[in-house]
Amino acid sequence: MPAKTVLVAWLDAVKQETAPYVAGNILWPYASWRQATTTLLAALVPFT
Repeated sequence: MPAKTVLVAWLDAVKQETAPYVAGNILWPYASWRQATTTLLAALVPFT
């Protein structure tokens, strides 16, 4: 299982990537949506 710092870094990366869309209440482009969900799912894999 990845270290806690690695998991937190992945979550922080998703926050940074999605911040402009969330702040501006803008629909996410598909590429951004896919990258964010892929990162979040990758962070969950060690817990299954």
